[in-house]
Amino acid sequence: MIQFVVQMTNSYGRRSVSGWSDVDDKEIRNYIGLLILAGVYRSKGESTRSLWDDQNKKITCDNFFTSFSLAQELLRKKVALVGTIRANKPELPLKLKKTKKRAVFSSLFAFTTTTTAVSYILLRGRNVLLLSTKHREPAVIQGDKQKPQIIVTYNCCKGGVDNLDKVVSTYSCRRRTRRWPLVLFFNCIDVSAFNAFVLYTAVDPFWNQQRTYKQRLFLEELGKSMVSSEIVRRTHPPMYSSCCCHCGGVTEPSCGEVCATCAEA
Repeated sequence: MIQFVVQMTNSYGRRSVSGWSDVDDKEIRNYIGLLILAGVYRSKGESTRSLWDDQNKKITCDNFFTSFSLAQELLRKKVALVGTIRANKPELPLKLKKTKKRAVFSSLFAFTTTTTAVSYILLRGRNVLLLSTKHREPAVIQGDKQKPQIIVTYNCCKGGVDNLDKVVSTYSCRRRTRRWPLVLFFNCIDVSAFNAFVLYTAVDPFWNQQRTYKQRLFLEELGKSMVSSEIVRRTHPPMYSSCCCHCGGVTEPSCGEVCATCAEA
């Protein structure tokens, strides 16, 4: 799909824009990611160029988008990036990926002239990796969990989205598919159902107040209410007309299957 978008974009650009410079699949991916982030952060419909050119801005994103190359590209536009990053990224030092013999709530930093990376041990044998072009020092918030300042900044902007992903994945309707429109469709259903649960419990805060699994109960009632009409319809199937073998006309089941066209049974 990306290659098709690249091909059509370059074809249109060569015809319509003088001095057009062809784009590649990496630029298209960055552009799509930028549009998605604009929606996440409730962009006001301004021009796409302004999303790149605004000064002193900070973007917070998850590990699906974060990479060292994207961070440097945004930095050239004077936009800082803070985000979690996947451990399979080749630009990360091996020491940041290792978790053995490291204490819980410990932090290990790595620096370049423009970028800071941190590995934070949240649980024994499990770390969280973040990349930032906003922070330049190994600052750690003093407290029980000794969280790095990068994680605190990330949680302020991205914590709500991560929490939504967590609660949605608990009772997800996702099915295994290779079609990306279906992936988006399933995610829309999950998010919409959880939004409905939040609104319903806000209107009626005493609904199943003592239960610890209210979300499951709500989704169960919601699903049953939406399929009940189909259950009733299948319990009482309608009388379907059949086709006449003589002339192809419609027979009448209530009249002994006599054709209304040729009067043959």
